[in-house]
Formats: sequence, C-alpha cells, structure tokens
Amino acid sequence: MHPDVQNFLASLPFIEPLLGKWNTTRRIGPERPKTRLNPEFFYGDDDWQTKTRSSLRRYFGPRSQRKIPKVFTGSVASSDTLVKDIGLVKEWQQSARHVAGIEMELAGVYQAAHNAQKPVLAIRGISDVVGFKRSPDWTEYACHTSAALAIALLKFRPINPINSLGNELMVAASPKDSASVAPTLSSAFANPPKDVPPLLKAETLYSNFLPITYFPEKICVVNTEATGRSDVWNLLREETERPPDDWVYHGKALYAFHDFNDPIWKRVVDGNVAESHDTARWSKTESTVETNIFIELLKSCLRQMGRSLDLSYRHKKPLRFLYFSPTEDLTARTITTMSLKKKGTHTVFGAYTNKKTDEIMYYRHHAFRFEFEKVKSNWYLQITPTYHYTRDGYRLYWFYEDQISGIKRLENNEAVFRQVLFWAEILKSGSPKLIGSEYSDLRFGELLKFSSSYGVIDEAWSKKESAAKVKSEGSLMFER
Repeated sequence: MHPDVQNFLASLPFIEPLLGKWNTTRRIGPERPKTRLNPEFFYGDDDWQTKTRSSLRRYFGPRSQRKIPKVFTGSVASSDTLVKDIGLVKEWQQSARHVAGIEMELAGVYQAAHNAQKPVLAIRGISDVVGFKRSPDWTEYACHTSAALAIALLKFRPINPINSLGNELMVAASPKDSASVAPTLSSAFANPPKDVPPLLKAETLYSNFLPITYFPEKICVVNTEATGRSDVWNLLREETERPPDDWVYHGKALYAFHDFNDPIWKRVVDGNVAESHDTARWSKTESTVETNIFIELLKSCLRQMGRSLDLSYRHKKPLRFLYFSPTEDLTARTITTMSLKKKGTHTVFGAYTNKKTDEIMYYRHHAFRFEFEKVKSNWYLQITPTYHYTRDGYRLYWFYEDQISGIKRLENNEAVFRQVLFWAEILKSGSPKLIGSEYSDLRFGELLKFSSSYGVIDEAWSKKESAAKVKSEGSLMFER
C-alpha cells in the first residue's frame, strides 16, 4: 500500500468524528434492507451456520446492537472469482488471519497503481456474508454506503481534478504538435491535499512525570569494611529493628544525603570520617558511574519516604514496586484524595472473595513501579501504576500474573490516568500524610503537564478504549 494511503488510514479514527452523520439514512439514501434469518437462508456445515447465525442475530435480531453502518480498516483478499466456498474461506482464515474481507476487482487496480507508485484508496460496502443467502437489495445498499463515506471524505479533504497537461504547455505547442500530444499524469493529485489539520481546542496534557523539587545540597560518602549491601543490613539489624533504607553501597563505600553519626552506623563505618560532595555536581555529571549511584540514592530515599506513607517495597525480580501495606486486621483500607475537580475515595487494600463460597481468594494492593529520569538538567520520578496480589496480605498470590493481565485488559486510559493522579497526590510535598511525619530528604511538586491550543476529539480516544469501566470495590472512579 502506498505510504500516503497508510498514513491516511492510520488517522481514520481521528478523522471520522469530523465527517458528520455520513451513515444516516438521509445521507445514504435507501434504508437498510430487512434481513430474515430463516434456516433455509443459511448454508455450510453446522458449526459455520451456528457461527453465522449468531453474528447476524447480533445486528439483525430483536435486540440489534447497531442499525447503521460503520467504517473500519482492514486487509482485503482479492480473487478473480466469486468466493462462496466455505472450505476455501476456512483455509484462508488459517493462513491469513488478518484478512477482513474478500472481493474481485481490486487486484488489477492495485497492481497497476503499485507499478506506477500511485496511491489507491479502496472504499467497499459489505453486502455478502459467506454462509448466508442475502437479499439482492443489499448490493444497492452497500454501494450507497460506500458512496456516502466517499463523499464525506472528499468534503473533509478535497481532491483537485487532474489536468491532462499544463495550460502553458498547450499554448506553447503548435496545432500540429498539440494534436499528437497524449495526456499524461504527473501525480496522483494535481495539488496534493494538505495533512489532516489538528483540531483547534484548548487541551491540558498530563504526563506521568513528577518533578523533584528538593534534595539535600550535600552527599556524604564514607568507607566501610562491609562486603556488600546484605552485610550492611545484617550489621544494622543488630542495632535496630527497622534500619533506614536511604543509603547506597558501592565499592566499599556508603553514600547518603545524611551523615553517618547515628550510633547505629558505628559498626558499619568503624570510625571512618565521611566526605562531603556537592549534590548539584552529581545531579548534572556526565559520568555513568556517578549518575547510577545518584539514581540509586534517589530510589533508596523514595523507599524510605514510602515508610511514612505506609508503603512497602517489593524487591524481588521481576516484581519491584512500592505498594500499600496490609492493615493489621486485614480489613479494607480506603484513602480520600483530591482529583482534578473533586475528591475521590480509593480502596488501596482489600480482600476479594469467591462469590459462590464467600471465601477470600486474594488481597489486592494498589502499587506503582518507578524510575528516575533526567530531562535536560531536571530530575523527575516516572510513575507507572500497577497492582500487587497476595494470599494473606504478605505472601504473593499464586495466580498474580492472571490477575494483572486481566485487570490491564479491563482498564482503559481514563482509569490509568486517574491512578497516576492519585499517586502524584500521595507523593507530592504538602499533601496530608497518612502516618508519621513527612520525609525531609526528598520532595516532589505537581505532576508535569503541558498546555496546547490543539487537541484530539474525545470521541477518537474513546474508539481506542474497548474496555468497559469496572464498577467494583477498589476501582478508581473519577470525573474529569
């Protein structure tokens, strides 16, 4: 397919809302033919007839889901004979699953256009279903539907007529010469149409980047005889039940935004004096080693901040994220935060039961994966919402992968966007904290957003969201 046609078809979901009511009876002309689903109209084996009858009943039965045509893109197989053979269609379904329809006329046109590198856009109205003997009226109706769409597209994106030759050439030629000149086509369009114009509307675009507004001016570095991070943890646990997490071990040295004068570090640093380095230099360094240490230090500080928010850290690969800790009695936990326009309540930890036996199957925790990214000279926390599933609030649920894949299929863009807003509200500085005091060595601002004078029609986004909203406890339901 010609690249111009590919680009046009890729933008079709965003163009269609601008085409007006092209698929109404007023624009098409004839009304949609009535379709009787009598048994004698079906042919093929039993399985094929059952499948065909079920599909047609969905659109022509007493509870029809749609009574007007729709436009969609798909690959078309072209043959030199009319295909009614169910066996042949089944073979094609096995070897070319992406084929959406079969027709007879386009193969030659496409071959000629491809050789000449000319774009061809085929608009076909569907009239036949293999396995069903339809009314002849469907041929006329299919022609009118494709014509209605073609007219709507031309009104939206006009195509200028092609001249045989430029007027200046015809005027310059002598009568004798002009009689022998044959028409030529210099381009598929005399004046190629402009790209699809953007929609003039004010839009606010939200990212999942949370800017870091503060970290301490100094990084403290101290040598240690510990052989690794686990060795440091073991020494700290002998001094305190819950050691701090906001430090990094690298090459027989410890890095932190705080000094190591607390008595719990005495056995780890063994009297060594800490060196002080400017954080600004580390945050802007081109050194890969220093950059990686700085990123790990930011991550360790975020984990420490998570403790003040009653968040736990799942550190085992491939599951590495912060998630809401279980309540002591495993009862549901809800949190109220401010959305874009109003407050919303979220169940961030709760049990899910078997509807038949009323037994608890698993517990679901709201969670997020995180990375720190530098854009130009600024640092941001990248938030990726997810979920954590446990058997008892602590141990990983056996079928967590099925739960994750299932909920990701159900959630649409709106739900994910609301979760990003939720986590940004929880993490940003100045928000009411859940427990304890605010962590002082790392602070975040407002979610990074952009203003634009151009946007995309909301209906185009909704066409990409095939999942329905899940109205159950723990779902994130917000209003824009």
